[in-house]
Amino acid sequence: MAIGDNRAGQLGLGNNAVSNFPFEITTLPNAQKVAAGFNHSLALSNSGQLYTWGENTQGQLGIGNTQNQNTPQIISSLPLLQDMSAGESHTLALTQSGDVYVWGSNARGQLGLGNVTFALTPQQLDFPELIQAISAGAVHSIFLGESGTVYVTGGNDQGQLGLGNLEDQFEIVEVDTLPDATGK
Repeated sequence: MAIGDNRAGQLGLGNNAVSNFPFEITTLPNAQKVAAGFNHSLALSNSGQLYTWGENTQGQLGIGNTQNQNTPQIISSLPLLQDMSAGESHTLALTQSGDVYVWGSNARGQLGLGNVTFALTPQQLDFPELIQAISAGAVHSIFLGESGTVYVTGGNDQGQLGLGNLEDQFEIVEVDTLPDATGK
């Protein structure tokens, strides 16, 4: 179901009209998870395929261009996923095998690619271990490794990366001040 602001097509209804009543997104298969960025939307199908729609001015849909989309678009270049997360204008995807893909805005280093260049298509990140959980903040990203190690990248002006400083990070950094995040 979708309702509300739709100026960028983020409701996925095939138009850009604001909706005051809930509507079913009929072009989506059964979804197990959904996520919303600032003006873009994600749905993970029961089979592990990712659909994106809405604002795409910074490549946050991962479809290879910057055209807004008012209907769900499948990201067929990705392996099957177990999770996804939407930041303000960037997207994270976690594969069923524990690999991570990122795309969209990278103005604050939130993609962890070592630069500030937007990524219009999914880019695989390299970690020293498999990842078990992901989370996108507005302009930062957090990853939990299988060992319990937490990795971060992106905007840090409020200390949101937990590194003891206020410096943005443009590459993946390990947070070494946390207790084991697995609870073991």
